[in-house]
Amino acid sequence: MTCLISENSKLITTIIESSSHAIETQARDGSMQPGHNGPWMHEETCTRNTSYWAYTYLVAHKFSGNKKFKNAAIKACEYLLSENARPLGDLFYCRKDKKMNSTNGLIGQAWVIETLLKVGDSYQQESLIDAAKSALNSISYNEKLNLWHTPYLSGKISSVSNTLNQQIYFTSVTLYAALLFQDNKLEAKCINLLNNLGSKIRYVEDIPQHKISTTNLKGYLYNPRILYADLTYKSAFWKRISLGYLSFIIYALALGKKLSSNHSIWDNKEINTLAIKSLISAEKILSVPTKDPSKFEWSYNPTGFEIAFGLMNFNNASKSIENIPTEWIDKQLHNHYCKKNKFMCLNTNDPLVLSARISELAQILDTDI
Repeated sequence: MTCLISENSKLITTIIESSSHAIETQARDGSMQPGHNGPWMHEETCTRNTSYWAYTYLVAHKFSGNKKFKNAAIKACEYLLSENARPLGDLFYCRKDKKMNSTNGLIGQAWVIETLLKVGDSYQQESLIDAAKSALNSISYNEKLNLWHTPYLSGKISSVSNTLNQQIYFTSVTLYAALLFQDNKLEAKCINLLNNLGSKIRYVEDIPQHKISTTNLKGYLYNPRILYADLTYKSAFWKRISLGYLSFIIYALALGKKLSSNHSIWDNKEINTLAIKSLISAEKILSVPTKDPSKFEWSYNPTGFEIAFGLMNFNNASKSIENIPTEWIDKQLHNHYCKKNKFMCLNTNDPLVLSARISELAQILDTDI
């Protein structure tokens, strides 16, 4: 649906107002308050939300010209380069839960790397770009399976990640970095992964499942959890998780297409099939927003923003700000945005993370990348 510029002006105002209120909560060291990974209930560090807000401040600065947003973005990124965020050097400390990986897998690193690249490139901050490059160089790629390994702070090589959305999102950010750095080897890894991704995806009722499959012994040896996922992917639990992350997979694909829009990989039939098939399922199944804070859709993953972003990038629509599909965005804001507090903090069990994920609306509005 084509939107009037005046309607989009309201969305820009939302970004600016929310950013202004968020700055008031920014700590002296530049960090933002952490959440707990939504319904997963994993205690997080400040790293994730700080990276979200840093990018949102960047976009608020683009639209308002107010230098307080630029200063806040740079200050936030300085925290991301600090010892608190990178206690062992190159990788980012994202999760405190001792039972879980402290990097929050590929996705925890991708969120920070993405922000450092964007803020660094926009404000000519070479230290931010160098930090992003160091983090990328610390994450191993499996040439046999064409998958990324789960990173550890210590730098040790672990098993491959079998989470679909994390592989896609990290690859989208890494491809953007490879083109920015003119790194042909890094680019080739991204292209090989995306070209071979289709064979690893399973669908249940036209929904791509949360866990990927390699369906071979090598994959099981590299990550025994892949075998468990192969045996249980039709369970009610994984169906629920897969539905909750459906829009985030769409968002991850759309992000890659936006950041590297001229790359031929986005002509790949299987990638486009995944995106379009997921959009069709999402528009059919997720059209009625839920206010249930235990759900992964809407109250944790901002489904309305994510589907709108997918439609912008995979529906042959213009990417200009005048053509943003607002119906889905309005649903997200209506049920979760607090007009009084200027945060997306309603009907969620993790108000700090959902508020910070206003960054996805900033991504939609930031059409000059």
